[in-house]
Amino acid sequence: MYVESRGIHRKSDGSLVRSYAGAMGFMQLMPGTASGLKVDPNDPRQNLLGGTRYLGKCLTSPAASNPNDSPADLIIKAAAGYNRGPYAKELKNKSWNQYVTTGISENVKYGIFVKMCLGYNLTSDEISWMINRAGVSSAGVSRMADQYYRYSHGLVQ
Repeated sequence: MYVESRGIHRKSDGSLVRSYAGAMGFMQLMPGTASGLKVDPNDPRQNLLGGTRYLGKCLTSPAASNPNDSPADLIIKAAAGYNRGPYAKELKNKSWNQYVTTGISENVKYGIFVKMCLGYNLTSDEISWMINRAGVSSAGVSRMADQYYRYSHGLVQ
């Protein structure tokens, strides 16, 4: 998704955008996920179709159905599920606010970055998480949120 690929399917040299974990293309599909969805992650159209189908699964997964979550939190948990796997029990059994206080660093950071891209205000727990776990100053969190929002909305070249 945008957090990893920045909306780019291929680099300027023609190679496919890949994450450090091996996720590919626009929607950062893992090879096994792409295979399960029966899409070719190298093909931009199939990558987008597969990724939207997978996000749909995440939106309807148990992780995105906690009654203690707000609608915005459910969207963030679906995005975190896209990153971690839609059936991660930690996402199902905790509200987003409880999940932020767990030790699952990469996934919490991913959810916080998605909130920044969408322009959602961060909670005090999320700001504290960024300060204590990601080593960002309070002012840095605010700058980062603004930067992620602007980049994700095409306001910066």
